[in-house]
Amino acid sequence: MGTPVSVARLSEAMNLTPRRVQQLVPEGLPKAKRGIYVLEECLQWYIRYLQAKVTHQQPAGPAGVDGLSGRERLDLAKAEQAEYELAAMRRETVTVSDAARAWADLITPARHELLALEAKLRPVIGPEHAGMVGEEIRRALRDLAEGAQP
Repeated sequence: MGTPVSVARLSEAMNLTPRRVQQLVPEGLPKAKRGIYVLEECLQWYIRYLQAKVTHQQPAGPAGVDGLSGRERLDLAKAEQAEYELAAMRRETVTVSDAARAWADLITPARHELLALEAKLRPVIGPEHAGMVGEEIRRALRDLAEGAQP
C-alpha cells in the first residue's frame, strides 16, 4: 500500500486547504477510507490533475472538457466580465476603431515622409538612383500593407 495520512497532512503536502482536498474527492482524488488518504497515490493523482489542467485536458472526474465544472466556468466568466467592466470604467480599454484611428494617425505622416524621399533625394543622388529608392520604398510600404515582412 502506501503511507496513510489524514486530510490535514495531505493538504499540507499538496499545499491546499483541507476543504479543497475534500472537494477534489468527487473529481477523482483517491481516498482509502473516511478521512484517510494514501499519500503517494494522492500526490500522483494530483500531479496528473494539474498536468491535465495545464494542457486543458479533462482530468479524471465529473468536470467539463476544459477541466472546470459548469459552476467554475460560470464563476470564471463572471469574474472576467467584472474585470472588463472595471477596466472600462477606469478607461483602461480601447475600442478597435479608436486603436485603428490612432495607428492611422501615426502611420499616415510616416508614409508621406517616406514617399517624399524620392523627390528629396533626386537632386542629390540623381534621377536613376532616386527612382530605385522610390521603388524600394513603395515595395516596402506595399508589403507592410499586405502584412508581409519587409
